[in-house]
Amino acid sequence: MLHSRSGGNDVTTAIRKFQKFFGLPVTGKLDQATMKEMSKPRCGLPDVVSKDEGKRMKRFSTWGKWRKTDLKYYVRCYYAFDGKIGLFGGSVLAHAFYPSDGRIHFDEDEKYTETGSFWGFSQSLADVATHEIGHALGLRHSTVKGSVMWPIAKHGEPEIHEDDIKGIRSLYVSDDFVLVRNYLSKFGYISHSRSGNNDATVSVKKFQQFFGLPATGELDEETVEMMKKPRCGNPDADDNGLRVRRYDVGYGKWEKSPLKYHLSFGEDLAHDLQARIFANAFRKWSDAAPKLRFIRTFNREDADLKIR
Repeated sequence: MLHSRSGGNDVTTAIRKFQKFFGLPVTGKLDQATMKEMSKPRCGLPDVVSKDEGKRMKRFSTWGKWRKTDLKYYVRCYYAFDGKIGLFGGSVLAHAFYPSDGRIHFDEDEKYTETGSFWGFSQSLADVATHEIGHALGLRHSTVKGSVMWPIAKHGEPEIHEDDIKGIRSLYVSDDFVLVRNYLSKFGYISHSRSGNNDATVSVKKFQQFFGLPATGELDEETVEMMKKPRCGNPDADDNGLRVRRYDVGYGKWEKSPLKYHLSFGEDLAHDLQARIFANAFRKWSDAAPKLRFIRTFNREDADLKIR
């Protein structure tokens, strides 16, 4: 409920937003399922802020980042922070501040064990700590229930979800992340026209398989370095998701021979040297397939292959 925005203090609208965020039936009514979700122990940071108004709700969300990646941390034993909010028995376990403040506070009245216990009424320090560190690194709450950045506390040892990975990498692998998305899209590993083929991990695996790298799906240093190398501009994989073979003939063939080619020279090398280089390049293919022949033409309009 946002008092700074006209109409943002409407209770029914606020309840609907809460229900939508937590994947509940969006009725706007304070039903049993909604009250049960509100009664659970949770993080003290907001799920929705004013800048979210009118935007599509993303699974992960970010808010700022550190400008350095070697971070030092300090643990203090006690901090006076009362997390009781008194709503249907719910409580706030902890809260954190976004970069580059660095503070993380835990409610001193909560009972913590390493992974928590339903029977012992204790919270998982491992889960809450991992969640709040995520905030301190710049992540906001996620709508993905299995993610570490889900607002409600969980018992057990936390597992970093793919949604958490995408969020943190969008902040701290930003240059490489943009490179990877653009690269995988351009060269056929990601296709938004094909259902399920825009999954980054699967696409990275396909790239690694194509280039003979360990197919981990992880954006490791070797994979990024391979993507940064100068290369041909044509895609490696086609839009139908077919398995890439050692060679591929997916673009058709010429139905005639000889083929005429025309050269428009660059300025880096002497023109006669460029002509010899291209003639030799064509000869390599005609030697490999004797039915192919190539003839240089000085009339661009008469050429089958136009090189510039």
